[in-house]
Amino acid sequence: MAKEEPKRLEMTHEELESFFERLEKDELTEEDRSQIREVMTAVVWMSEQLENKELSIRRLQRLFGIKTEKSSALFDKPKSEEKSGKDQDPPESSGDDSNGSTSPVDRNRSDEKKPAGKNGKDDYPDAKCIFHPHESLKVGDLCPLCELGTLYRYGVGSVVRLKGQAPIVAEIHQPEQLRCSACQALFTAKLPQSVGEEKADATAKAIVSIFRYGSGFPFYRNEKLQDMFQTPLPDSTQWDMAESVANSAHSVFKALINTAAQGELMGSDDTNTRVIQLKSQLELAGSKRTGIYTTGVLSQVLDREIALFFTGNRHAGENMAKILKLRDPEWDLPNLMCDAAAKNRPKESGCRMGSCLDHSRRHFVDIIPKYKDEAEFFIETLKGVYRNEKLAKRWRLSPDERLTFHHTHSLPIMEGLKLWCEKNIETKSVEPNSPLGAAMNYFLNHFEKLTMFAKVVGMPLSNSAVERLIKTAVLHRKNSLFYQTEIGALVGDILMSLIQTAKRAKVNVLDYLTQLQRFANDVRNNPAAWFPWNYAERVAMLQATI
Repeated sequence: MAKEEPKRLEMTHEELESFFERLEKDELTEEDRSQIREVMTAVVWMSEQLENKELSIRRLQRLFGIKTEKSSALFDKPKSEEKSGKDQDPPESSGDDSNGSTSPVDRNRSDEKKPAGKNGKDDYPDAKCIFHPHESLKVGDLCPLCELGTLYRYGVGSVVRLKGQAPIVAEIHQPEQLRCSACQALFTAKLPQSVGEEKADATAKAIVSIFRYGSGFPFYRNEKLQDMFQTPLPDSTQWDMAESVANSAHSVFKALINTAAQGELMGSDDTNTRVIQLKSQLELAGSKRTGIYTTGVLSQVLDREIALFFTGNRHAGENMAKILKLRDPEWDLPNLMCDAAAKNRPKESGCRMGSCLDHSRRHFVDIIPKYKDEAEFFIETLKGVYRNEKLAKRWRLSPDERLTFHHTHSLPIMEGLKLWCEKNIETKSVEPNSPLGAAMNYFLNHFEKLTMFAKVVGMPLSNSAVERLIKTAVLHRKNSLFYQTEIGALVGDILMSLIQTAKRAKVNVLDYLTQLQRFANDVRNNPAAWFPWNYAERVAMLQATI
């Protein structure tokens, strides 16, 4: 096996042609033979690197070809017709609940999925409703058909109509000006207070922020879009607008961090980011660590989800440790979910930490081309655990019931896979240093944390929720490439955090960011009253006092 990286072989086109001529004439020199050995060594070395995922072909396939990791796609077989668990009754809870008594599962629970079809009136909660009275009849009129009964209001219909407009629309206000013919004094009409004093109002700033930090729409691209609508909006102006929103919301961002620290379940993940100014500072200072990351954190506090972003030189584990320092010492330790990388785990946190089962499964997905049978066995067996999680959600099991269900039905599956991996490693049926051995060892080394979902109430199977969250930062990086300064990165962190938290609270993000600006003074003084789930009450209270 080629353990060391081969030396680079330098050869011009003329030398290569000369080599081919000697090869055809069977007149190879000792130097030619030495070069052939080096080439073959390089080929073997490259194969090993590809196999061991330093340059994973399987990952390239996922980027450019395969878009899913479902077993039906991975193993080129039709999707199973078996509706696993759909027609089954939920099992009785065999464990004790928090009060020490046995709690049976409610068998009458059912899904309440939204029926397929077009969106209706209820899907547009903030749409303007316009009432249209009947063109010829009114309440109290005699029925024109039977001429016996009188008409009463039965209800109103609902017809949705959509209209388009530019993201930012300009209004030109023209105050009248009068001048005295004798003294030339100029009298200018006063604009209504509703016009405001700034060129861009709170709604315009909010829209620009949502486009940029909610949808990854770069300022320069929005500038070109606005030009199509003949409403110019330079990218530098958009930056000023977004920075203004972040300034108004900064205190809420800090309050969200404090609240997130009290969460029962927390998850984190990293993605690489570029901050030009910070990168230069680290290189000039001779720092051993020059990597820059955006950390996504998702914290569940009661029935609320708080999404946070932090960009800088810290890993996810360091950012999480910083958050946990804000936790009330009297509170119980939270459940923490992340992948098994050491950089993602806070040091000396004392948290109940689980590892992402998806990551362990992905190790076997990556080796399918060479170890198809073993990978298929692992993935197909593990499918039972994911099926049980779906059943727990379908039957709406309580956290305690879900734990008992997984402990009874999923933990044996995990332990069976553990025995299978141990047997293959111990009997040397699998080379420990091979990709298959590495996948098995990963599962064995992290088995305790991979099975925390069946041992700790509320622990999820995977970190998929945070991985979906971090895609916001990935989208931003792909479209905008980098932040120029640390201030720019902080503005991005603030606005992405507030937008993603507001989305999870199911509020109108445009209205939320607008109100944060309109009541900026109160926001600074009472940030906890301006979280997405309670800001509407604060707005109503303040408007009532005006």
